[in-house]
This record gives sequence, structure tokens and C-alpha cells, in this order.
Amino acid sequence: MKLFWFFFVSGSILLFFLVTAFKINLLSLEMLTHSLFHFLIGFVTLSYFFFHMTLKVLKFLSFLLLGLLILDQLIDFSRGVGDISLQLLIMNFYLVFWGGLSGFAFTRFWSAK
Repeated sequence: MKLFWFFFVSGSILLFFLVTAFKINLLSLEMLTHSLFHFLIGFVTLSYFFFHMTLKVLKFLSFLLLGLLILDQLIDFSRGVGDISLQLLIMNFYLVFWGGLSGFAFTRFWSAK
């Protein structure tokens, strides 16, 4: 569990610096749900891969992850939030990666019990 908290706390600190550098208002309801969605996508997909470590599952989860992220962008376009910048893409990639590391550490702790 120490590994999970290490990833979670260090990821939160890095997220703070990333949000500050890109001047993104993370505390708005829209941005908070958007960030939570990307974090949970990474958390769930890598946690599931930890239990079912096969190449077939990895390919499926990769396509599922890509599909969910594209669907999220399409939903943003349909709502009129057409602002896709390199900064937002970097932040989305970071959130998925951070969620994946946290999910891996949590699943590793949970399976050891």
C-alpha cells in the first residue's frame, strides 16, 4: 500500500505543477470530471491487465483505452468545447499514465492479501 500512496501523492504533486505551468483551472466542475475520467480510465485498464496478463487482453485494453479517449474528445466537440491544445493532450496523457501506475500499485497490494 506504500507504493500506491507514493504514486498517488507524488502524482498529485506533479499534477499541481503541471496545472500551474499550463494555467488550467482544475477546480471547475467540468475540468474536474474530465480529469477524474482520464485518471479512472488508466486506473481500471491497468488494474484489469494485472489480473489477466495476456497479449490478447493488452491489445483489447489498448483499443478500449484509445476508443474511450476518442469518445471523450467527440463528446467535448459535441458540447462545443472544441479547444484541443497540446497542453491539454499532455495533461490527459499524464492523467492516464498516473492512473495506470496507481492502479497497478493498488492491484498489486490487493492481490498480495
